[in-house]
Amino acid sequence: MASESAQQAALTMGAIAVCIQTPGAGGAMGLPVLLWGPPGVGKTARINQLAASLGFHLTTVLASIRGPEDFLGLPAFSTDPTTGERVTIFVPPSWARDLVKLNPQNIDWYTRRPGKPLTGAGTRVESVPKGGLSTPKQLPSLPPGLPRPGATPSPQAPAVPPAAGELVRGLLFLDEITTAPPRVLAALLRVIHERVVGDVDLPLTTAVLAAANPPEQAVGEAVAPLQAPLANRFVHFDWPEPDPVEWARWMTATAKRAAGLPTVDEDEATRQFFLKLRVSHKAFAGAFLQAAAAATDFFTTIASRRRELPYLFTLPEDEKQMGRSWPSPRSWEIGLRGYAAAISVGAADIARHILYGAVGEVAAAAFLDHLATAALPAPIDVLTAAKDGRPIWLPDPVRGAADFLHVNKIVQFGVDQGGDLAAAAWDFLALLRQYGAALDVIQHGYRILQQAKVPPSPKARGLSEEMTMKLGAAMAAAGIA
Repeated sequence: MASESAQQAALTMGAIAVCIQTPGAGGAMGLPVLLWGPPGVGKTARINQLAASLGFHLTTVLASIRGPEDFLGLPAFSTDPTTGERVTIFVPPSWARDLVKLNPQNIDWYTRRPGKPLTGAGTRVESVPKGGLSTPKQLPSLPPGLPRPGATPSPQAPAVPPAAGELVRGLLFLDEITTAPPRVLAALLRVIHERVVGDVDLPLTTAVLAAANPPEQAVGEAVAPLQAPLANRFVHFDWPEPDPVEWARWMTATAKRAAGLPTVDEDEATRQFFLKLRVSHKAFAGAFLQAAAAATDFFTTIASRRRELPYLFTLPEDEKQMGRSWPSPRSWEIGLRGYAAAISVGAADIARHILYGAVGEVAAAAFLDHLATAALPAPIDVLTAAKDGRPIWLPDPVRGAADFLHVNKIVQFGVDQGGDLAAAAWDFLALLRQYGAALDVIQHGYRILQQAKVPPSPKARGLSEEMTMKLGAAMAAAGIA
């Protein structure tokens, strides 16, 4: 049996794997992650192993030995090709250009369609003569990735044409981030949040991961807790102290790739389920935050005269905690994306771990408790909304049996009322299926409607046919006539 340390390490690696694969804002790859741990425990080695296992091209940048220009770009003179005027450009470092080369067409990993053209992509300054820098020259274009099986061409953008090679995701690993000088950390804000380096946008397929030693264990002149604006852009995870037995076991298998890491983009159905779950969880979080605000004074004045919203925005007073995870509108958005991604691949433990790492222990625990114990909506409200095609409530796998029983209660209520509400029960089951619910969740409600001889509504005919086929196949497999 694995030790507690090993279990925590596996949970953390799984959470990082989900985060760096979660669709971010605008189709960008991944949620920014910051892995904390004492020096010498193997954080960097595990990140290398994770990247190899998931097929990411790893680019490691030691923030502690870099200057601001390594992230803001080196200012230089050039000539505007359209006007001929002399302009100032910010030349990106070689590591950023290498990431651009992985996906110069900026293909969206999840849809395999081209994203917006990369600003400044494919340009570099070739030489530095005495009279100034030369006009940037174009880098050769690299072949785009092959479309993924099941990808649907967008009516707004053409599908990626078949070409040699497979699209490769990039992982920017910023190591020793807490030992970087303050000016470097300020320069990192835009890299982490907007994926921009100098005058170049990093491709959509670039995820960002950082590692740090706690300030009291780090070495360097500039060691200090992270400032709040930078810290709040990350999902934070702590690497556990090593267990001797597990460490020895891992050392004998370092050449092997990490096993069992979850993948978020297995197929189109998983991606669609994630998108719908995210909408559902954002709505539920909004209701939770409203309830929290109603239960307390909307603004709470503290000693420093900062004004805070319960659970939505709570800036820690402690400088050390300010450099870790705490709730803000931005960190809730990040956390709920990761939470929905983990739930979409059936990883409820990882989902909770990600939420804790994004908004902090207090806010995450309160939300998850609310999620588990919140009053379930009245059946008549659910059915009335279902008639209009509005899913005001969806069962959550984290809440488990209580939600699944409530599905049956809603359907039975519709049958008992009859008429439009009985038909709306069919609409309700069809909405559940549309939003990714498994057939096991729907099956009992379907049987209730079948036994009551309620004909399927127009919206539910496809579901009725699907359930009939599935149940027929299951009975045939079991030898039941």
